[in-house]
Amino acid sequence: MVLEYSSAKRLMNNSPIRIGLLYTGGRDWIGGEHYILNILYALKEFQATGCGETAFKVILCYEDEGLSDHIRKTFSAADDFRLIKTIGSPLRKRDVLIPVLNMYLPRKLRFLKAKARQFLTDSQGIDFLYPYDFRSVLSEGTHAVGWIADFQPRILPHFFGEENLKWRYEYEDRVSDRATDIVFSSQTCISDFKKFFPYSQAKPHLFRFYPFIEPNAWEQDPTLIQSMYNLPEKFFICCNQFWQHKNHIAVLESIASLSEANLDLFVVFTGHTQDNRLAEHFDNICSKINRLGIRPNIAILGLIPKIHQLQLLRRSIGVIQPSLSEGWSTVVEDARSLGKPMILSDLPVHLEQDPPRAVYYDNRSLTSLSKAMQEAWTDWQPGPNCDHEKKARIQSQILIQNMGERFLQIVTSVTTKRDLVD
Repeated sequence: MVLEYSSAKRLMNNSPIRIGLLYTGGRDWIGGEHYILNILYALKEFQATGCGETAFKVILCYEDEGLSDHIRKTFSAADDFRLIKTIGSPLRKRDVLIPVLNMYLPRKLRFLKAKARQFLTDSQGIDFLYPYDFRSVLSEGTHAVGWIADFQPRILPHFFGEENLKWRYEYEDRVSDRATDIVFSSQTCISDFKKFFPYSQAKPHLFRFYPFIEPNAWEQDPTLIQSMYNLPEKFFICCNQFWQHKNHIAVLESIASLSEANLDLFVVFTGHTQDNRLAEHFDNICSKINRLGIRPNIAILGLIPKIHQLQLLRRSIGVIQPSLSEGWSTVVEDARSLGKPMILSDLPVHLEQDPPRAVYYDNRSLTSLSKAMQEAWTDWQPGPNCDHEKKARIQSQILIQNMGERFLQIVTSVTTKRDLVD
């Protein structure tokens, strides 16, 4: 299948580059959806500055027709929408029969080989598609770029079931082998990539992402959302899906330890409660809470609207992020954009993110986390803090525009094959 115009012809004719953002995530991984949404907003914010020389349009691409209404509503800032369909080549009868025949032949006589079925994804009219998983061939003229969010399966394989681990390994192997360009969210991830895939020919691109905060979020009264969820005046907040590597257990044990020392603090947890890698994980969390006797000290709200989460972040005294593995922590960037103080595990990527007002603890030491929580509970006050929010809002706007510019640099580099200094 040949494009009516290749991306090179588009550039020669000064036609806009058609950037395809492929929908990622869903309820099981809400962070994926937010990631694509933030790229869309960043591109539009940079476009609004009028500083860029490259004209472009953003096409929101998706593969599940059942998500059409949700996607069109959520990504309404996109210039257009496109249902991407993958078509398989016809399967010949001989290719069906050969594997069956070979089952009954001695190995040395198995000279007939079945032809693998080819799949074509109709990306006609898209110049740049991201993030792509390289399962099939794209239409001629489409430049695809991969994304590996992190290397958690290779760093913490014991947190994955056999099937899930196999799927993640296959994905990473396929992208590293077939992609000419791969985006990573941190320098930490790029270092891991070079360690785990030293022979990959793919060019790594550093692209750090930041959240776009809707202007109306600043106008709302966070105490109303606090009351809606019946929360106390003073609380920490921990915003993570209930996956094992997010390390909620450490926070629960610290709460119990401090409670025994007569410090009754309160922590709010938000995030989807299902771990598709270990179905019983959330039940284990609940059992742990009961055994520790700390139910009066916590509130588990589950997956709540993003605007509610932002208001609770604003109202909290600070954020706790105890994760054991991250590619680039979204909640750290949410907290940065709102001017919140935070308690972070000392992961290399958390240190790389380097947000202001952050306190780091040794993630191998429960005592270290408990001490950080104790001191913060004493010193930090409920928000919002107008001065901190004002400074954070200005900085956030700069980061979002820079993010849009950076993504467009990668698009231009890939579609024109110009060298880009990362």
